[in-house]
Amino acid sequence: MISPTNNNNKQKDKNGTKHMVTDKPRRLRDGYQSPTYSVYVRPPCRQRCDNPPVERGQDQGERYVPCRGRSATWGVGIAWLLSLIACAQPSLTDEQQVLALTLLAEARGEGVQGMEAVAMVVKQRMVNRSQTAEQVCVAPKQFSAWNGRSKSDLEYLWRSPAASDAVGVVRRFSQLDPADIGHADHYCTVKITPYWALNQQPVAVIGNHKFYRLKD
Repeated sequence: MISPTNNNNKQKDKNGTKHMVTDKPRRLRDGYQSPTYSVYVRPPCRQRCDNPPVERGQDQGERYVPCRGRSATWGVGIAWLLSLIACAQPSLTDEQQVLALTLLAEARGEGVQGMEAVAMVVKQRMVNRSQTAEQVCVAPKQFSAWNGRSKSDLEYLWRSPAASDAVGVVRRFSQLDPADIGHADHYCTVKITPYWALNQQPVAVIGNHKFYRLKD
């Protein structure tokens, strides 16, 4: 074994400094007597790194730990983003997704009660027109959010804070009763009165929307 006091035993390179240690056991902090080993001390990392440069173990002594740097940070960020997307866009049927996007586009600022009211209008139109929820939502000139747009154009709505509430309304859609809003089949904001609402009295006012029943 070459003496550690010999200056020729030190080899420097761009990855750090290598020190040869004698076979005489050395006492570590935890009291373990370490065997002969080599310690690679890396140069200061220019990137932010949370893991220490050296680990200690009873079987291997000290060993060099490569810096994870930004690669690990990006990996964690991507994993977090994927989990966020998975939470924001849960497993729904195509029809349920269309309905949820409609509620978000029309009433995401109205709370759960406001989105339920819009869902009841959709349900009443399903009865009036003998159509599915998706057919009602994407019908031309019915819900402005779908005018000239496809589902992919509205995907950004899944990032809304109200997305989870909209999904909840969709999941209990079968339990909603249009009678709670007077079987309304139309609605608009309280600030306007469209031509079809002239000489009509709203059957319900919920939040910033007023609801009308135009078909008996």
